[in-house]
Amino acid sequence: MKFLLFKLIILTYLIYVVMPFNLNRRSESSTLFEMFNSLRGSSKPESESNSNQLSEFSFKEKNRKLAKFRYAAFSSAKNESTNDKNSTVKEINFVSDLEAGVLEDWFTVKSDYFRSEKFPSIQSSPGKAILKLYDTQRINENFEIAQTQGAKNDKFLWFKLKGGYIYYFAMKDDINVLDAILIKSVEDMNVPGEANDKLPTCLYVFDYQKNKFEICTGTLEMKLRYLCSIQNFLKIDIDDRCIIKKKTTSEVIIKKEYKQIIIIPKASKNCNEGWNYMNKGNDWECTCKEGITQSPIDLPEKAQAAPTNLSPMFNYERVNVNAEQSTIDGLIEGGKVINIRYEKNAIRIFHPNMGKIVAIDGSVYVAEEIVFHTPSEHKINGQQVDMEMQVIHYGRSKGDIANQIVLSILFKSSPGHYNKFLDKIDFFNLPNQMDNVIELQHDFFIPSVFLDSDAEDILSMEAFSFYNYEGSLTFPPCTERTTYFISADPIPLSNTVIQLFKEALNKPDIISKDEDGNIKGVVLDANVNENNREIQELNGRTVHLFDHILNGCITYQPPRRNIKKAGHYEKLTRTADEFIFVNGNIPTGIPGSFVVSEKDAYGHAVKEIPK
Repeated sequence: MKFLLFKLIILTYLIYVVMPFNLNRRSESSTLFEMFNSLRGSSKPESESNSNQLSEFSFKEKNRKLAKFRYAAFSSAKNESTNDKNSTVKEINFVSDLEAGVLEDWFTVKSDYFRSEKFPSIQSSPGKAILKLYDTQRINENFEIAQTQGAKNDKFLWFKLKGGYIYYFAMKDDINVLDAILIKSVEDMNVPGEANDKLPTCLYVFDYQKNKFEICTGTLEMKLRYLCSIQNFLKIDIDDRCIIKKKTTSEVIIKKEYKQIIIIPKASKNCNEGWNYMNKGNDWECTCKEGITQSPIDLPEKAQAAPTNLSPMFNYERVNVNAEQSTIDGLIEGGKVINIRYEKNAIRIFHPNMGKIVAIDGSVYVAEEIVFHTPSEHKINGQQVDMEMQVIHYGRSKGDIANQIVLSILFKSSPGHYNKFLDKIDFFNLPNQMDNVIELQHDFFIPSVFLDSDAEDILSMEAFSFYNYEGSLTFPPCTERTTYFISADPIPLSNTVIQLFKEALNKPDIISKDEDGNIKGVVLDANVNENNREIQELNGRTVHLFDHILNGCITYQPPRRNIKKAGHYEKLTRTADEFIFVNGNIPTGIPGSFVVSEKDAYGHAVKEIPK
């Protein structure tokens, strides 16, 4: 009886405790299997899927798998919820507005066009040498400098994409354009999904003469920027990769607190403070000493320079001697006369706008300063001329503010030649170290520097031959990123004018007198009246020559008008007295001379001596 009662109790416990628990587990497992199947994308009916899944596992395996599925399902649901809450749609756009900005980077360029007769050859001695190429690939002849700016090898050139043009240069800060491509169409060399072995970072660009250029860059991103921006500019269908939208999680903002610390810098020495030309610039510091594209240089003969047919536009203004407006630096006051100054060891003229130079890529540089150097700073084949006039232009376009262009005019001594421009600045009355500001008396026009003083006026800049290279300012701070255009044919100029410019660099002789006005002594200036810097190393730079005659530029100057003046000449006979001082009491015996008193010698009337 007791045994039957014990069995009944056990059976009751199984019915009310164990079986509901197993049913709950079975129900839970079914739910998890359904979630697992839904994650796997199962297409089986719910009952069939659950029964098949349950039949494949033992009881222990079921528990292990269920635990794994619970964790996976929970993690998936949690991540999905988190992503929905924090995710945002980010757009990657490779299209740039080529009218508003410039795309720049290192590219290589390859084309059969470079082997055509249309492309200019480079003059060498003797004969001609074809443009430096490697299998129609253009080579960077200034790679030594370009390598320091990021060029990977000698095939890479600095490209600028603006508007419908591609310009390319040898260096980043180079203003001399090697070539320009007017874009008609563009093609991607590597189409995604196609089986080809072409580089994915290259493009085909076609110009209006049906020339094909293969340009390649180092990154897929820059390739897409060029491709997409050109397609957008040409108003053709853009590539699907140009605008990409992708889902990204929102950024976590981390707030940091900083303690305020006041740093008081100590005074330091300024570079080239109190500089001068005593050592011809050999004692200058900083960029003047460490720069690699410094000026001046020794220019080659015309036959040895690399010819170019590219010339900027020279557009100068006729400068009114009465300033119309003031400048920020206070050198010019509106309504007052413009001055010629002795400043920074040279004769200089300052004006906010004497005209401009427009470079090949459209950048604008305004003439604001004229500097005179005696003797010249640049040499031609080792020969130095007597004077150099530098017109310094400062960049005004976006991206060119820190760049300069210098127009240098060379002068050589030649008797009887006077210059129309120099006549206007009154070279007989130049400033010096004692009297460093002189008012100008006449309006002036920079292009008239190419005319003799008796030539007719001109309205614009006449064509002239010039050297072109990348250099620096020739005085501290010796700023690089400076392009030079130097007259290839020195202009003849009277030695009188040159000597007056030289003498203006000296301090006037100081005459000391006693109480009675007698001269005690004269203090002479020991400084050399020269303000030129020594020649700098070329460091692999290329010097170009624009020959205006070979490039079909005709210079026209109206013939001189020889008008005979009405009238006659008369000769006047004059008699002048000359007084000399003789040491001692014995007369010299010079015919016609006689002894006079000191008062008579200093301007008093001389009494007549009776015979």
